[in-house]
Amino acid sequence: MKYFLLALFLTLPVSEGFAQDGWILQNSGTTLPLNSIASLDGQNAVAVGEKGVVVNSRNGGTVWQLQKPITWAPLPRQDSKSLHGVTALSGNIFCAAGLLDSIFRSTDVGVTWKGYISNAMGDCIFFLGGHLQPDSTLGDYEELYAIDYDSISHICVATGQDVETVFSADSGKHWTERLETRYYNLGCVSIHAGQVLSASAGSPVNIGGSNGGNTFFSTDQGRNWRNAWVRRNISINGCDVQGWIIAGDSGVIYHSSSQGAFWDLIASGTKVNLNAVHFATIVRGYAVGDHGTILMTIDGGYTWVQQHCPTKQNLRSVHMSDPFHGFICGDSGVILTTQNGGYYDDSVDPLPESASGIRSYPNPSTARTAIEVSIPRNGNIRLSIYNMLGEEIAVLANGRYESGLKTFEWNAGNAPSGVYLCKLEIDGQVITSQITLEK
Repeated sequence: MKYFLLALFLTLPVSEGFAQDGWILQNSGTTLPLNSIASLDGQNAVAVGEKGVVVNSRNGGTVWQLQKPITWAPLPRQDSKSLHGVTALSGNIFCAAGLLDSIFRSTDVGVTWKGYISNAMGDCIFFLGGHLQPDSTLGDYEELYAIDYDSISHICVATGQDVETVFSADSGKHWTERLETRYYNLGCVSIHAGQVLSASAGSPVNIGGSNGGNTFFSTDQGRNWRNAWVRRNISINGCDVQGWIIAGDSGVIYHSSSQGAFWDLIASGTKVNLNAVHFATIVRGYAVGDHGTILMTIDGGYTWVQQHCPTKQNLRSVHMSDPFHGFICGDSGVILTTQNGGYYDDSVDPLPESASGIRSYPNPSTARTAIEVSIPRNGNIRLSIYNMLGEEIAVLANGRYESGLKTFEWNAGNAPSGVYLCKLEIDGQVITSQITLEK
């Protein structure tokens, strides 16, 4: 009997025994390229891709099921339909975007879908006499390239080719335009706390040549916009407004500390194309790219390190539900999952989940500082800022919080340059860290 139990243990899949470190390669059930992946709760997840392929998981990414491809009777060209983006609006509700300016919505974790018209006013389809018709002046069908959801403002946003940015305030049921632009191929979009960031990847059909490298930013959920060039004629594939990062071809990463007004080129450590970026908090972010490239930052995008990846397939999308649980998808149906932030072997996070501590970025700071706190267990915490005279000048947190990594922001405002003390009180324990303010 003991030999039988030993044999059973040795043949048990590791994912069903105990948690593994790093990024784990999962069986998606398809070999079609997967372009986008999303999960809001870390348990229910959906990935979409070429030919309308959909795969879903209900157990944190350990088991995936291939669903019926998305089809919709009004679409005249089902054969070439691909899905470029998907976002999670709740544990069960997902919205996907792709060919023919259409949004697809699922309320059962991607098993069944309903189609909606985006109402974009560019080269798009529209209703005429109750039937779907192409734009008679331009005569071509266009694509939506990206879609994202903001759990704070409850706004969903999508962007694409030759179309305005479209928004939904009712969980993806109705869509309206909020950005008219002459710039082609808005290949990425990110929305957080009502702030929206989108970027132009460029277009070879534009008479003036590629116009990639232009960013669009809104602070009021798309009602008003400003645009700023990062650098002309570069390809931008991914962006994140929470970390103020854009990523593109040849390993390019740009970071902004001025809400997109100015951008600094950041060393990524790679020359491969980067296809997507996503931040779990304002300091912890991930970027993925060709040939199994996974990059991570824990300082808000100022420095990046490469993580171990068990595949050399091109990676197309990354989504972190929290600082530890994440999903990646890519070519040939590749899906990767992690339960520890992607750390592998001896690569240990200096702020593990089981210990309390403080990390501040940037430090030195000029005005706004992100402060990441590790809370080992549920309980009351107080996070405050003191000057060198011992005077408390700001309280960033004071109440009961669940365990895990939490991120707070200190806006120094009119505080003068100097050294300040960040004080964390948790369960009778006091931890302090210094922040240098340079104005």
